[in-house]
Amino acid sequence: MSRDEKLLLKTIGIFYFTISFSGIFLNVYLFKLGGFRAIAEYGMVSLSVLFILYIASGYFLKYYSQIFLVKTGLLFLGMLYFSIFILRERSLDYIVVLGILGGIGHGTFWPGYNLTQYISTRTESRNEYFGKQNFLVNSATSTAPLIAGGIISYFGIIRTKELGYNLVFLIVAILFFYIFLSLKDFIKQSGVSFSIKDILEHKRTSSWRIVLSQQFFYGLYDVSFNSFAAVLIFLIVKEEVNLGFVNFLSAATYALANLLAIKIIKKNKDSYLIGSILGFLGLLIFGLQQNLIGLFSLIFINNIFLPLLNIQTAKLIYDVIDETKTNWKEKYHFLVERDSALGVGRIITYLILLIFLTRENSPEIAKNWILFVPVFPLLIGFLQFYYFKLKKEG
Repeated sequence: MSRDEKLLLKTIGIFYFTISFSGIFLNVYLFKLGGFRAIAEYGMVSLSVLFILYIASGYFLKYYSQIFLVKTGLLFLGMLYFSIFILRERSLDYIVVLGILGGIGHGTFWPGYNLTQYISTRTESRNEYFGKQNFLVNSATSTAPLIAGGIISYFGIIRTKELGYNLVFLIVAILFFYIFLSLKDFIKQSGVSFSIKDILEHKRTSSWRIVLSQQFFYGLYDVSFNSFAAVLIFLIVKEEVNLGFVNFLSAATYALANLLAIKIIKKNKDSYLIGSILGFLGLLIFGLQQNLIGLFSLIFINNIFLPLLNIQTAKLIYDVIDETKTNWKEKYHFLVERDSALGVGRIITYLILLIFLTRENSPEIAKNWILFVPVFPLLIGFLQFYYFKLKKEG
């Protein structure tokens, strides 16, 4: 792999350690304050702002570098967690403001990072790159919650869990501000050629329509499932330190599975079918069994086999963009369109959940919704199969 690819891996590993230090515990904290509806309200506002900024990012990148967007995102994410640290239990009264801060943070960080990733990675090394990225990301997301859960539970013993949560949010804010100040070494790129007409008027190939459909299906379950599943797991294991350990075991399993998946994919590109089917099975058992059996299925069936699908769908995005033989500055609308498909799926899910969720019925609604999730890996896998079928035919 190239120097830039290695630098990207280092950056995203540190970022995910920081965001994972409080990610699942932010969901649990909001749940304790306002139930699943509070999580959905925060997610809805955050993702709506993120969606708007994804589209606007094309215009920002005409005049500012992608690193400027990355640093802006880090600054606002630091402000988000510092605000929660200051507000504490009053955070529920400012859920819209917090959602806006989170939306600006992610809505500027990810367009800047994704563009850097596209520019810096090469077609021949992308399976290896995304496999190693998933390994590093899941290594970070396994260790960070374990440490944070230990902090919360420890302060729950000597003082109060509220104090533990506050300390975790403060640490995350400090880490984001530190990354903001220390980010360097990336080549700055600006001058992107972008107009909303590029999205509305360009001719979409069959391959690109497949990519957009896959991203829409990912959006229908990725963020919302992770948010709600974290709370459902917490309701099973009862304690924050136990939640941290379950997350550690889950993410560590997924990280190691990604390294193994790289080798399997090199030998058999059709292995995504196994990932799709067994990913469906693992999620289904978790949906049906909200107990230790369900947890075992989620960790050791879903997490071991799903990388076989996810690595290849991630690679497919950039490979299809590469089929358009123009300068990268004229292809940014592809990334905006991809993120728009993902964002629309996420917003639709949260809109539907908000219609049905109340403080009283939220656990039951969340459990029922989880039962619909397993179908999405099947649909994504089918679309991957259809893509390869089209390629073989011509």
